[in-house]
Amino acid sequence: MTVDDKIGLLLAPEADQVLDDVCSKEGIDPRLFRELLRLEQDYSGMRRRRGLFDDIDRVISSALGEGAA
Repeated sequence: MTVDDKIGLLLAPEADQVLDDVCSKEGIDPRLFRELLRLEQDYSGMRRRRGLFDDIDRVISSALGEGAA
């Protein structure tokens, strides 16, 4: 099973409740976690993952900005 397959399982609708429970227990916004998983999935097939850190920074900055509003 590839990393992409594993991420796909975490993003499947059947995993929503488990993911929400774990994120709640750990104090993590489930929407942020899902978005970061989607980013990893988008970049997983690339040989060079140029731009990944910029995209991670953008997602986290956006999530922090929403929390402050």
